[in-house]
Amino acid sequence: MGHANVFYYAPKLNLNLIGGSNNVGEQTFTLQDYFRFSGGMAGLGGRTGSRVSLASDDLGIPMASRDNAASLETHLGAFNFNYNPSKNWRHSGFLIGSSSDNRLGSSSFRTYLNSGENNQELLTSASRVENKSGLLKYALTFTPKEETYFKYSFFLESWPISKTGIC
Repeated sequence: MGHANVFYYAPKLNLNLIGGSNNVGEQTFTLQDYFRFSGGMAGLGGRTGSRVSLASDDLGIPMASRDNAASLETHLGAFNFNYNPSKNWRHSGFLIGSSSDNRLGSSSFRTYLNSGENNQELLTSASRVENKSGLLKYALTFTPKEETYFKYSFFLESWPISKTGIC
């Protein structure tokens, strides 16, 4: 497992770079991470006074259980920035890329006992599941007066591209 964070903070500019990689099947990017980066349902839930709690943490990406996996690899790269060139202008955004490559398999050996003959059977299965996903968000806020602001936001989501096959 490996995880790295690099941060740069200045009065007008903040930069964050996060990377993670492992081959033990741990998710590098969870559903909670997704909601934190994208703003989640904060706008909706904040206005209604309700709270949403999600029990799943898998982003719809099938992850292998460790008991039938031959190889589990996940990778993440994320970049976040905030830039305030003046008190009236603010630029912010993030870019996230995540991938996983899981090789799954199982084998079982069976012996059938019947009248005098022992028949044996070896059953094996192998498959591969690859997933790639990405998020991009950019927001520009202009505040000409304290009580007035204009906001432009762009959000691009490449929700999981999955490839499943038999090895």
